[in-house]
Amino acid sequence: MKDGELKNLGKELSRFVVGTEGNISKRTADGFRIKASGVSLKYMDEDSYAACTLDGDPTEGEVNRPSMEWSFHSWIFKNSNYQIIAHTHPTNTLKILCTDNLIQEFATKRLFPDQVVFNGEEACVVPYATPGLELTQEIQDAVGEYMILRGEFPKLLLLKNHGIICCANTAKEAIIMTEVCEKAAEIFIGSKSLHSVDFLTDSEVKSILDHEDEKYRRELV
Repeated sequence: MKDGELKNLGKELSRFVVGTEGNISKRTADGFRIKASGVSLKYMDEDSYAACTLDGDPTEGEVNRPSMEWSFHSWIFKNSNYQIIAHTHPTNTLKILCTDNLIQEFATKRLFPDQVVFNGEEACVVPYATPGLELTQEIQDAVGEYMILRGEFPKLLLLKNHGIICCANTAKEAIIMTEVCEKAAEIFIGSKSLHSVDFLTDSEVKSILDHEDEKYRRELV
């Protein structure tokens, strides 16, 4: 079965990777579809995915090999209600994720309203691990700690020295989340270079989260 939605999502997100970096997936009735291994997001077509069960096993008749990072997609789908997962390596965000003393501040502070609306109040930071099963285990541990503290599954995961994972309910939301994260990173780096970052206060962030118009905007994507 062809999948135009994944193809279009891949092309939109190809701005945030090079070569065959990154992977995307979508929930299906019997599992999920994920970008096939070795495929470039930029050149995805409607058949450039592997169909898997929720446990990550290829469905009957599947010939494409799933991305080597299939296991964290499987785990997120099994432990949340999200419909789309987008993993990319945005350049400015990655600059921060490769600078240890900046990561926590970028994850927990907010710079402008749309960052709050689309990336959430706080991101989940995941220590570096080798892509594959080791990374999935680190994601499980980091998300578990995040949920104990915040009582909800994170929307945005920041992977040290690696990239980001956006957990979304639509392809449009995944694109916007990635764009907003990268915009925030560019502003953060620029403000740091000017030696003065003026973050939103906790009360300002809460006001944005509770604002009816902002809730409506979140629902539109």
